[in-house]
Amino acid sequence: MEVTKDGHYVLHEQPDVQLLQKKFQTIPSASVDFCVSSCLRATVRLVNLQCCIGETVWCFTTSGMRLVGQDEILIVLAKQEDDFLPPRDIFVHLSEIWLHAKQGNVIGNLGHSIIGLGGSDVGFLGNRNNAGFLFIRQSHQCMAKLNLPEAPYLFGVLMTRWEVPWAKLFPLRLMLRLGAEYRYYPCPLVSFRNRKPVFEEVGHTVMNLLCDFRNFQYHLPFVENADCCMEKGVITMRIPRYRYDQIVKVCQTANEHVLPIGLSFSSRVDAHLVCVQNLENGQYETQAINIHDKGRQITGTSFIIFNASLKGTEMDECRTSVVEDGIMIQTSAPGLEQLKAALKSVKNFTFKALSTPAHKNDEGPSSLPEERNAVVIEWTDERKTCNAGVKSPIDGKDMTGIESRRVSLKHSTDFVNGNLSVRCTEVFLDDEKDPATTTREELDLSRLAENLALATCSVLRMHLYDYRDSGITRIGLRVCLGPDIVEYDVGSKGERFLPPVLMEFDDKIMPLLNECARLWGNRPRLEMELLFRVFPH
Repeated sequence: MEVTKDGHYVLHEQPDVQLLQKKFQTIPSASVDFCVSSCLRATVRLVNLQCCIGETVWCFTTSGMRLVGQDEILIVLAKQEDDFLPPRDIFVHLSEIWLHAKQGNVIGNLGHSIIGLGGSDVGFLGNRNNAGFLFIRQSHQCMAKLNLPEAPYLFGVLMTRWEVPWAKLFPLRLMLRLGAEYRYYPCPLVSFRNRKPVFEEVGHTVMNLLCDFRNFQYHLPFVENADCCMEKGVITMRIPRYRYDQIVKVCQTANEHVLPIGLSFSSRVDAHLVCVQNLENGQYETQAINIHDKGRQITGTSFIIFNASLKGTEMDECRTSVVEDGIMIQTSAPGLEQLKAALKSVKNFTFKALSTPAHKNDEGPSSLPEERNAVVIEWTDERKTCNAGVKSPIDGKDMTGIESRRVSLKHSTDFVNGNLSVRCTEVFLDDEKDPATTTREELDLSRLAENLALATCSVLRMHLYDYRDSGITRIGLRVCLGPDIVEYDVGSKGERFLPPVLMEFDDKIMPLLNECARLWGNRPRLEMELLFRVFPH
């Protein structure tokens, strides 16, 4: 595909291969657009990442995944000597991801995809051990020279078939293990197609007790955005208050003797425990990786297990041990019950280090190295991190922390004008009151969003070609309801539409808002923003 001076795309169905190869002869190369499908485009560029990883790479950047509710994707693949063109297998797999997302199977952070090559003898990217991709968000990694898509986006890191069980059940362990393999914290963004696997047969691991490696029916319970770190003799577990429901669920499903909790990767730590499998004997060992040229001060962990195995101790005493890439907290049965009660009551809790040494008849992993650390479990008022980097098309408002819901194709309607369409793809809801404590029997917000989307699309459809000629592909509609306010805004490219343009929306939108305002009454202010996308039909 080529872009004309007026911003339109010209598709070459049978491009000149030699001419295409010339485009990639210089490094960095020009960006070349490939049409994967009518709604999905992949931009490819050949760049040299000498600044960080020291490799020449193909950078694949998608555009169009958001139409089916999927974050845009980057795949950074190390170039081989016999690569004259970007590998075709990547385009095929991006198409598979798009089709799966269209069916409602969307990939998120630390999600994965599996290659669908069927009976191919060559294998994906020329290696039958390549099985799919682990998808991660960028944290400390360098992104210089990469073509970045619209936020939020995911990086796909190639994984082997031996690593698939970990991608399904404990992806954070796999991500950090890849970081240790390449000494790049926390994980390199570059994929190497012929690398050796970092895990083989699962073997003996503490995760055998918490995950189903045979049928993949259950796994370690996770609490999103909760983290745990070790610093100066203190182990601190931090839980955001907005994850209270997840903590209660973990406490209710745990048995009376063990409380395991899977944690998230935290950007506030500068090092992390890593679980490394010795491929000669299958045993698991503990290592640590840290940010390059920075000493270890705060070390993160991947999970924490509270184990009621101590006897004859005070309720607030504990013994701590490092287990693979996590922490084992041994306490008494009453101490564990007290902890669960504190978690359900949203109260902080502290265990002090056990003052007496371990006894041989103590139950639990006494062979593990004992650490004399106090343990602090605290609730935080941290802001939500969802939709980081997302900006409103109306005025550039930062949408970080505002919950949104992707509109699936089953619940969306395309409004067509010629060979262009418009669709509502996402709804942002900024409510001043906790949704769990708000009764919304009189006003169904889902129905309101649906009616607003239909009304807005009916107006936008008449101007799709004008939007295309102006380079407009994202349009936002923001509505505000409150005791003393009923208003809406429409805009794109960081600018509100002018009043003469808004007059076309008044007849469709204001009757809906006035009726909703009557039902909303004196409840706290509600702000809802709908995102629309213009695309080729």
